[in-house]
Amino acid sequence: MTVYNLPDDITFTKTIIESGQGLYAPNEGSNCKVIIKFSPNDYVLNENLYDDLLPLNEELNINLGFYSTIISSYVHKCLITMKQNELSELNFNHSTNLNENQTIKIFIRLISFERFPEIYSMSIDNLYNFALKHKENANKFFQQKKLFSCF
Repeated sequence: MTVYNLPDDITFTKTIIESGQGLYAPNEGSNCKVIIKFSPNDYVLNENLYDDLLPLNEELNINLGFYSTIISSYVHKCLITMKQNELSELNFNHSTNLNENQTIKIFIRLISFERFPEIYSMSIDNLYNFALKHKENANKFFQQKKLFSCF
């Protein structure tokens, strides 16, 4: 069991169920093909809390680092630690209005990914477009008054 304490206070426990292959993990901007399952399936969660992770139990393409919900931020933070074909269990605490502190368990399989170029190797135009994409993502959180997630 590995506990990751990331800089923005997103703390989760990741348990590797099936090891992946390869030397590299996805980085921010990578396109990832994943399958996500909540366990158990009967969480009392509004779909708006994870609508960018839908549909569940099916292959889903995720652009790593660009999320619009708090629950998907945990998934994205977990994906940067995974290898191709890895199956992991992600556990974290989430507070909702109905249930103050609920432990969420999500199974994530990283089927494949295409690594994004490292920032230092990008052209000025590509860096500018990447920054604009970050700005648009931060604006979504700012409009929802989720200031911590803007950064």
